[in-house]
Amino acid sequence: MDWPKELEKQTGVDLDIKVLDEGTWNNQKTQALAADDVADISLYAYNPSDTAKFSGQFEDLLPHLKEMPNVEKFFDAKPEAKKYVETLNGKMYNLPNYRGKLLDSPSNIMLINKTWLDKLGLAVPQTWDELMEVLSAFKTRDPNGNGQADEIPIILRPLSTSNVIESFSPFLFLNSFGIETTSSNDATRSGYYVKDGKVATYMTTDEFRQVIDYLSDMVHNGVLSKSDLTSDWSKYYAKLQGDKKISTIGVEIGWSSMDMSMSEEYVSMPVPAAPGVSPEKVTWDSSSGVYAANAVAVKKDSPRMDKILKVLNAMYSEEFSIKQYYGDSKYWTKDGNTYTMKPEWEKQSAGLQEHFGGWIPDSVEIKNGSKQDMQKSEESKVYEDQLSHVDPAKDVIPNYVNPSDEDRVTLSNNGATMINYAVPVIAKWINDGKGVPDDQWATYVKNLKTYNIDQNVEIWQKWYDKYMK
Repeated sequence: MDWPKELEKQTGVDLDIKVLDEGTWNNQKTQALAADDVADISLYAYNPSDTAKFSGQFEDLLPHLKEMPNVEKFFDAKPEAKKYVETLNGKMYNLPNYRGKLLDSPSNIMLINKTWLDKLGLAVPQTWDELMEVLSAFKTRDPNGNGQADEIPIILRPLSTSNVIESFSPFLFLNSFGIETTSSNDATRSGYYVKDGKVATYMTTDEFRQVIDYLSDMVHNGVLSKSDLTSDWSKYYAKLQGDKKISTIGVEIGWSSMDMSMSEEYVSMPVPAAPGVSPEKVTWDSSSGVYAANAVAVKKDSPRMDKILKVLNAMYSEEFSIKQYYGDSKYWTKDGNTYTMKPEWEKQSAGLQEHFGGWIPDSVEIKNGSKQDMQKSEESKVYEDQLSHVDPAKDVIPNYVNPSDEDRVTLSNNGATMINYAVPVIAKWINDGKGVPDDQWATYVKNLKTYNIDQNVEIWQKWYDKYMK
C-alpha cells in the first residue's frame, strides 16, 4: 500500500501501522481492553458496544468534529450515519464509514432462471399463485433440457437455530404482505417488526402463518425439498454451485446471481404479492451493508490528539477514502468524480474495502469495480418500487437502535427460549406439507406469550421510541 506514505506526506504525521489478523482479533481485543492498551487510531476493531462499555479508554469524538471538517461534511450529507455512532447521552466513541451508492443496495436478492422462463414461454411471476405455477413447470417440463428430472424448482437457505429471520431467509416472503423484514437488524432477526411506528411481533400474525402455509404447499407440491430447510450450509451451497455445466436451480434468494454456477441465466425479481395484497402494499427487505459503525475508534486523552484528528480528517477526504477502499491510485484512473478501476485492480485485491475509515460521496461514480458489486447494484434496481413502499422512519427498526445491557439480557433470555421452541415447530409444519393446523397454531401462540414475547415487544418499542423521537 502506497497511500499511508501519501497520508504521512499530506498531514506531516509519521504513522506506525500494525495490521492484525481478523480471525484472531477477538482474542486480542479482549486482551487489549483488559490491559487498557488500545492504539491511537483503530480501524474496524471496536464496535460501539465495546467503546461504550470501555468508554474510559476511548475518546469522545463529538467535541472534536470541528477539527475534522471532512467528517462533518460526511454527517451533513448522510445524517443517518451519525445516528449509528452517537449515543443517547450525547457521546461519540466511534466514527462510521459509508461505502458509497454502488454498495447501497439490498442485501437480499430474489433470483429466477430467465433462460428457463423463456424456454417454457413463461413470464416472471408477480403473485404467489403465479410463482407456484412457474415452480411446478420447472419441476415437470425439463427446462434445462437434459432429459433428466434433476431440476430444483426453488432452493431456500436452511432455517437458523439462533434467529427467526436472517439474510436469504424463506420468511422474507413476509414482504409479500407489506411487513418489511430488515434481516440485518437484531429486532427483526429475533421476531419483531414495526409498522407506522408501532412495534409488534410477526411470529404470531396471520401473515406469518400464511407464509408457513405457502412454504408447506411448496413441499406438498414437490417444488421445495423438505430437507432444504433443515440441512447444513455445505449441502445448500453445493446445490447452488451444481456441476457448473448445466443449471439445476429455478429460484433462489441470495446475495446476487454471482452465487450461481450459471449466473448469466438468472435475473432478479421483485417478491410476488400474497393473495389479496395489492402490489402497492408489497415491500422488500431494506437491509444494506453500506454503513459500518465500527470504522474508527480513538484512544482517550492521547498526547498526540491533534495529530490523530489531522490524520482522521485527511482519511475522510474523498481522495483518501477512495485510496483506502479501492487501493492506491496506480490501480485506477480519475476523471472528475469518476474513478475507473484498471484490470489489475481486481487481480491484486487492492484496498481495505469495508475495513476502511472514510466515506465515498454519492457524487462519486465507480466504473469497472468488483463484478460482484456491479452485478448486485444492477440486480437491485428491480426493488426500487417495493422499497419506496417502506417508510424508513416508521416501518424499520434501524440498526442503531440499541437497548441497554439490562434489557439486552432480558431480550436474549426470552428470545432464546422462544426461538428454541418455535423454529423446530415451524420447520415441522413446513416439512409435513400439510400447513398449520388450527389447534396447533393456537397452542404455538399461547406458548410464545408464556415465553414473554409481549415483554420483548414492549422493550423494543421503548428503545425504538427513544432513538426515533
